[in-house]
Amino acid sequence: MGASSVSEATRQGAQMPAPPLDAATVVKAVKKSAEELVAREQPPLSNEALLFLADIFWSGLRMPDVSIPRDQAKAAELWRAAGERGDGEGAYRYAMCLLQGEGAPQHRDRATTLLNELAETGHVQASYSLAVLLSAQLEDGQPLQRRGGARSRTPPQKKVGMGGKKSAVVVYGLLRRAIAGGVVPAVHNMGNLLAEGAQELPRDDEAALEMFTAGAELGDPKSVYTLATWLCQGRGGEEDWDRGFELHMKAAKLGMPQAMYNTATHYFSGRGVEQDMAQAAHWFKLAAEAGFPKAMINLGNMLLEGFAFPSTAGQNPVVEARSWFERAVAAGDDAGNNGLAKCDSLVADEGDGE
Repeated sequence: MGASSVSEATRQGAQMPAPPLDAATVVKAVKKSAEELVAREQPPLSNEALLFLADIFWSGLRMPDVSIPRDQAKAAELWRAAGERGDGEGAYRYAMCLLQGEGAPQHRDRATTLLNELAETGHVQASYSLAVLLSAQLEDGQPLQRRGGARSRTPPQKKVGMGGKKSAVVVYGLLRRAIAGGVVPAVHNMGNLLAEGAQELPRDDEAALEMFTAGAELGDPKSVYTLATWLCQGRGGEEDWDRGFELHMKAAKLGMPQAMYNTATHYFSGRGVEQDMAQAAHWFKLAAEAGFPKAMINLGNMLLEGFAFPSTAGQNPVVEARSWFERAVAAGDDAGNNGLAKCDSLVADEGDGE
């Protein structure tokens, strides 16, 4: 799909109207043969109907009169068809299928080309996705490759890493467009870009803090967590452990395992809140259950030291502690081996005492 396939409406940043979601429309749409629609060069349905039908196949549908199994490949084909007929949303959804390898074979270069074409038309979500993609390239030390497909190359004199002017400025511009278009997560990405800095885009902690504060006010979990951490560190301003605890707790309740862990450390150390070992164990356990290895290790240590109690009354705390240390090691944290050694030592001591 070339740049000419993007509709004029999308070039002007217009949003496609959402299709009706009443049951009659659903039943009428799903009774159409998806294979027939995909096979034709010019599907008979409107772009809105194609998008609607694609959404149905992407997630599947169960209704009293009809049942449609999930079929992401059909969804991707319908988004591709809508995109080739000039629909920006269809083109974007198909690009994301190519990028993630879901519903279509993964093709990152082609996805990047499509996202770039859409971003140049003012498509804010494509601008954000492209910024995230390019940021990942820069973090890996790859040359910026915004345009072009599989055969494209950035000219040697323009190959730049994280410190390159062009790379950082391109990402900065894309994020600004996404923020202006209301993409809330882009605020956190902008904060990270400003916090890291680059050549011709110097590090600016004060501006980064403003971004994280704005993102937190908008309810973005990552911004809430980062702002909390910066307040505890005094980065970009004065230390504020009380406010940091409040925000870590907020981010924890929004489901962030790292924030759950930090909330536990607040309770464990008594910084920002009154020390409470029971609450520390509670939040370490929540973080551990969410898959955070350091929380597994800390919870295991608290069990061994008597600051936490086994989940099952009467269970030997060493047994439960061992299970958490084993899970930490399985998750890639070798520090769990130290906990396993403690468990072995305690078991050996108990044996000697008998």
